[in-house]
Amino acid sequence: QPNTSIWNTPYPAFNISLQGVQTVYKGGARVDYQLSPKTRLMAKFSRSTTFQPFLAGGTNSPSGTSTNYEHNREGYARLTSVLSSRAVNEIEGGEATYGFSQNSLATWTHAWYAAQGYPVGAPIITFKGFRIAPNFALPKVQDQEVWSLHDNLTYSYEAAGRHDLKVGGEFLARHALLNNRAYSTGNIDATIGLPPNLPALFPDPFNTDTWNLAAISPYVRTYSIGIGDFAANIYQKKLGAWVQDDWKRTDRLTLNLGLRYDLGFNLFANDIALLPWQAGGRPLEKLNFQPRLGFAYKLGDRTVVRGGVGLYFGDSLGSDASLPTQNGQISTVQYNNDGRPDFAANPTNGQPLPTLAQALQQYCYVKN
Repeated sequence: QPNTSIWNTPYPAFNISLQGVQTVYKGGARVDYQLSPKTRLMAKFSRSTTFQPFLAGGTNSPSGTSTNYEHNREGYARLTSVLSSRAVNEIEGGEATYGFSQNSLATWTHAWYAAQGYPVGAPIITFKGFRIAPNFALPKVQDQEVWSLHDNLTYSYEAAGRHDLKVGGEFLARHALLNNRAYSTGNIDATIGLPPNLPALFPDPFNTDTWNLAAISPYVRTYSIGIGDFAANIYQKKLGAWVQDDWKRTDRLTLNLGLRYDLGFNLFANDIALLPWQAGGRPLEKLNFQPRLGFAYKLGDRTVVRGGVGLYFGDSLGSDASLPTQNGQISTVQYNNDGRPDFAANPTNGQPLPTLAQALQQYCYVKN
């Protein structure tokens, strides 16, 4: 799909357009095989990728745009077995993955982490009335895979009416790798004013080496830089079990009696301490018992009354674990403008960035 992004800023020099092609690949296959009169196997696989050479334009500097690559894959199989005239079992499982990566179109050989293999990007610069605004976490990578196993047994029998009993369980294992390099290219607060010759100071929006950062020093308040271990690995497991009995008590009344139980491990980064807000070693929630009751009552040939009640627990979000984990591994150091004419180009005054351990010593909870 041919795409064009157009920038409409207050500065004609920044009002460029980029043209490129967004590509999407999709594919899949499925097979169904009758192993025997009582056994059937289904298996399928699918995959897709998407690549965008740049994102949509806007009213800020075009240096903020980035590439975007996404991929997902699913492999899945289900085995259905007729155990008897009363019982059927289904066991199914597989793997599902999803991930994306975004990278700045700008190159920067003097970037803060160029020596670690990241000579790309540009600092976020906020002037009074104009922004150079790349995503704060570029370059960004997120990948996750989920393995699942699910079994469900259905058994029918007669006891004071007809019963269709379902018993089952499932297991999910998730691994997520997040590499959001928060503020690793810097975040400059330049809201004191707006340079009159702004475009001349940033001649090439996609080559940060050409920018005259020192010249904006009189307009800068602070320069913040992210440090630490930006790569976070998150491992989570979920167990679930259930039983449900659809009991046709009479020709008029059917009852649905059910109970589900769920247990999740590390859903909220339980072992991560992020002081002073969150202590480590928090216990699991082990009381997720969820009873359900439903009924259908036939009043006549044309009228049925249905109702039900149950207890349900909402699932956790990925960010419930990812944010505490990542924030426990990184910090942001802030340098206040000390009046040097090259402050915006050299906020550390030639000194190396502190380590994470050194930066954490500046926090209030450490200093009591």
